[in-house]
Amino acid sequence: MHSLIFWGFLGLLVSAAGDVGIRFGIEPPPSWNRASFLLRELAAIAFLWGVGMAIHRRFIRRWIRLPRDLPGDAIGLGLLLTTGVSGVLVAGARVALQPSSNESIQLTAHAAAWGLQALGWESARLFVPLQLVHVTLAACLYAAIPLTRLRHLVVAPLAILFTLRPRGTNQARLAGGLDLSWAQRLQLDACSGCGRCDVACPPAEEGADLSPMSFLLEQRTDQRAPGTAGGILAHCTQCGACEEACPIGISHLDRFEGLREHRILATTEAATTLRSDPHA
Repeated sequence: MHSLIFWGFLGLLVSAAGDVGIRFGIEPPPSWNRASFLLRELAAIAFLWGVGMAIHRRFIRRWIRLPRDLPGDAIGLGLLLTTGVSGVLVAGARVALQPSSNESIQLTAHAAAWGLQALGWESARLFVPLQLVHVTLAACLYAAIPLTRLRHLVVAPLAILFTLRPRGTNQARLAGGLDLSWAQRLQLDACSGCGRCDVACPPAEEGADLSPMSFLLEQRTDQRAPGTAGGILAHCTQCGACEEACPIGISHLDRFEGLREHRILATTEAATTLRSDPHA
């Protein structure tokens, strides 16, 4: 789902960038026109398919289990869907204005053109208004990415690329608290709260008060996650099932081990202070 949206979106950007370059007088290779049509076609199909999967997952399949971020989720997914659909409609309206030998590979554009014709709308007159609507929706989508859960669509691929492993190599601890590395902070931003780590966790499945997902979400604001740390320390078996289930590859166990070491260090320092100064 995430890969379809990400690579579809990237393909549409590359195709659009090529068209913008042509308008500014940059001559593309002779094969670019057909390649651009094919890239746009595949990217549009992948993008809309991924968005459809995301909507089904968020509002139907996992409505109860996923953490609520409404109306953020509805706004983000709505912008993804309407931006993609409006882009396809623009391509459909363009078919009537710009006949081309490459039209045979524009399946989505022809489907959109047929739909517009079936509704009795004139594609030639709708091209400019649809284009303005599409550009406006795309601008709103870009603006919404850092403000909604959509940001994980951008951050997740980066987190996968820059995750530092093997385990135990990411952490730097200070006497006053647990200091997360930049890679671990990137992973926190990439976490979408999908809940797969909770489902895969054996102690949680047996009823233990343990939620790896809640721990990650709380660690965004407080690295020590005091609200969920007790369950981690008491029930986590270090089996690694949460890491295996995570589609992003978040290093859960490094965080849990760091939390344990932080608690041990804090307890040791408190005991040392009490022995050296009983009246402290």
